[in-house]
Order: sequence, then C-alpha cells, then structure tokens
Amino acid sequence: MNRSQDVSRRGTGNERRSRELKLYPVMFDGTDFPQWKFRMVAVLMGQQLLGIVEGTEVSGEDYEGLRDFAYSQLVMSMAPNVIKHVFSATKGDAAKVWKLLHDAFERETQASKIGLRRRLYDVARGGRPVDVIIGDIDVITTRLEQMSVPISDDEKLGVLLSAVSDKFEAVTAIIEMSTTPVKYTEAVQRIRDYSARRAESDQSEATAAAVRSKKPSRDVECFFCGEKGHYASYCPEKKKEVKRAVKLEDEDQAW
Repeated sequence: MNRSQDVSRRGTGNERRSRELKLYPVMFDGTDFPQWKFRMVAVLMGQQLLGIVEGTEVSGEDYEGLRDFAYSQLVMSMAPNVIKHVFSATKGDAAKVWKLLHDAFERETQASKIGLRRRLYDVARGGRPVDVIIGDIDVITTRLEQMSVPISDDEKLGVLLSAVSDKFEAVTAIIEMSTTPVKYTEAVQRIRDYSARRAESDQSEATAAAVRSKKPSRDVECFFCGEKGHYASYCPEKKKEVKRAVKLEDEDQAW
C-alpha cells in the first residue's frame, strides 16, 4: 500500500482529530491499569492514533499535529495523582507518555491491587444506601478477580455486614449467628428483602400517623358547635345541620 492509499484509508490529520467529538478519553485514577489500557486502546484505535502512541507511526502528513493530539488525549485521561508519573516526558511526546504509564502501572500492578483493596475496605465504613454498598462490593471484587486476586465469600460477607447501617441489625445478627454458613449472595438477598419490608412498614406507619392526626382530640374545640372533643369536620351537629338543609331543599323542590 502506497502512502496516498494509506492516508486515504486512515484519513487526514484533521479528519482523524475530528473523531474526538465521538470518542472521549477514559479517565485513569491510578487503579486497575489493565482495564483502563484496554478501553483507552479502543479509543485510540477509533481515532487511529494507536500507532503514534506505540511508536510505530513516526512520520507522515501532519504527524506533529496528530502526535500533539494523541498527547492531549492521554494527558486529559489522567487524574492529578497520575500526571506526576509523566512529567519527564517532552511536551507532545505521546509515545513517551504511553511508555511511562506502562512503567509506572503495568509493571507495578501491586499498587493497583492495593488501591482496589483499600476501596473495598472503605465500603465497610458504611453510610450509604444498601444497593450502592452491594454495587460497590460487586464492582471492586470483580476487578480484583480480573487481576488474579480472588476475594473469598467470607471476606465479601464481612464487608457487607460491616457496611450496612444499624437498622439492619435484626437480619445481620441472624446471619452472623447462623450455625450453617451463609453465602454472600444469600446474605445480599436477605438484606434486600428486609429493606423492602422495612420500606413497606415505614410507609404504613406514615399513613397511619397521618390518619391519626386527623382524628378527634379531647383538647380541641369545634369551630361549628363550640363543644370540645372533636374538630368541625367531625362535628355531629354539623352533620345534622347538613341533613336538615338537604331535607328542606328536597321539600322546596317538591313544592
């Protein structure tokens, strides 16, 4: 394939840069480098910039402009704590940035593993809704397993029971005192069922309280008859008066 055919296939520099509108960098916070790299490679391939960051494309039409574009894509994908690892790269040197990221994170996956484990134990601090807690545990443990760091069922269960609030003590105590092992998935289902029952109970209590607040009280005074012990809306005299008025109206219409 000659140069003109290659440019036609991949597009001009401006055309390749325009793909930024549809393909956005994936933010990297220093954890789970393999997953970030997998997704970022897909973005760079879509923009046809992968050859530049990998160093296999080192010349061509608007090469410097494309190199700067690739550099900006990489830098914009980094959280502040990650950028410090690429300060030594010359401005615009996308290939050097890519290599520095690999040196700092792919060869030191231990840091990523530790970061994810720290996030898992942070979940145990609680203070969030049950579904959010369960979702965080599932996402973090899945990522750790993808990095060949299996998390035992008991460990996930321990984080879950520590994270849920005291209002779930009734169900967590039963799980902890169970004579037969309770699996993590079973505990999740029990906690969700208990949460649903509590929500229904709270709603019923709120409805009952609203009804009770409208019932007669010994200390209130009726604005209709002046007697104590009921509201005007419950006044028996008012009901009698309404009935008399309806009766009189019927009699008038009969005449």
